[in-house]
Amino acid sequence: MGEGTERDRRVFTIVDETQHTREAREDAHDYRTSVLVRAVVAEAMKEAVENHMPTEEERQWIQLAMKREARRERLQNAIIEKSLMALVIGVGGWVVVAIVEYLRNHTFKQ
Repeated sequence: MGEGTERDRRVFTIVDETQHTREAREDAHDYRTSVLVRAVVAEAMKEAVENHMPTEEERQWIQLAMKREARRERLQNAIIEKSLMALVIGVGGWVVVAIVEYLRNHTFKQ
C-alpha cells in the first residue's frame, strides 16, 4: 500500500510539472508574440513618419493656410459682432421713436 501511494505521488508530480512546463511555454510564446508585434508596429510607424513628412514648401503652405483661416475667423466674428450691435441700436432707436410718438399723441392734449 505504501508503494501505491508513492507511485501516485510521482504520477501527480509528473502531471503537475508537465502542466507548469506547458504554461511556461505558453507564457514565453505570448511574450515573444508581444515583442514581435511591438517591433513590427514600431517599424511601421517609423517608416510612415520618415516617408510622409511634409516638405519645407508644404509646411509653408500649411502655415499660410492656417494664418488665412485665422484671419477669416476674425473677420466672421467682427461681422457678427457689428451686425448684432446694429440690430441692438436699431431696436433701441425704434423703441425710443415709439415712446416719443406715444407720448406726443396721448399726453398734453389741449
